[in-house]
Amino acid sequence: MSCYIRIHNWEGSNQQDVAYRFAKVFRMHIDDALLVLEGIGLGETWQFPQTVSTRQGEIALAYLSELGFETEIFPAPTSMPKDE
Repeated sequence: MSCYIRIHNWEGSNQQDVAYRFAKVFRMHIDDALLVLEGIGLGETWQFPQTVSTRQGEIALAYLSELGFETEIFPAPTSMPKDE
């Protein structure tokens, strides 16, 4: 099953280090990670735009929680079959 990762908040003191780790997890440029972290710090919710497997989501949830993120994973909607 596929799921999405959503981040609501971050509490920590070393934004540069966390941004590097965040960028690595989500395979993004460090500058983009810093912008996302800035938005999260201002109270914005951020969602990884791609789905991941439930197992990957659980691993990411544990890792991101250790880094100080308030994170959730939730199932991606399944597509409905088309009427023929």
